[in-house]
Amino acid sequence: APALDASRDRTADTHLKPWQAVYHAQAPIELALRLRDEIIRECGAEPRSGLIDRIHVTTYAFAIKHAADDAAKWAPETCETADHSIPFLTAMALATGAVDHASLEAAIHDADILALTARVSIAADDAMSAAFPGLSPARLLVRAGGRTFVAEVPAHKGHVTRPLTSAGIDAKLIAAASPAVGEEAARRWAGRLRDMHNTKHADALLTP
Repeated sequence: APALDASRDRTADTHLKPWQAVYHAQAPIELALRLRDEIIRECGAEPRSGLIDRIHVTTYAFAIKHAADDAAKWAPETCETADHSIPFLTAMALATGAVDHASLEAAIHDADILALTARVSIAADDAMSAAFPGLSPARLLVRAGGRTFVAEVPAHKGHVTRPLTSAGIDAKLIAAASPAVGEEAARRWAGRLRDMHNTKHADALLTP
């Protein structure tokens, strides 16, 4: 691997995670949410287990090694396993349209989501594996209502090549902080952090 250039400013090279889940599931989650909307529009029904016949994820080998590596990822019994499972998170996003920690506890006991998870298959693609870690590619195929739906991204939203907007970053902070401090305080906190360059004392940034 080439040596890092110590003189280069790399502060903008950060990859962010829009969803509260393992990094390697970010692209499959994004694709599942995209196909969920398409399936609802084309089939006139939510993509629940009665409608879905097959879900197949294609991605890079490193993602499978860390987030689809054993049977527990297809039948998670804890939130800690669930939020590190590509199969479960893909099924959850398809079924509910949301992925967050507040929903995980209920989701791991939801028979419909578990039935969808059992229908998820996953395979590595050589080209995608070679592209990682420069990219985080994934492709999702869903067979639903007798039709095939496919979507693909070279990297997840939030990757340095597809950066989140300022509004997107604020929305993630507000969504993550609101359960602990309330939405109003979370919005104040986001605004304060946005204005960090004008802050004279760091302690002003540490509390909502």
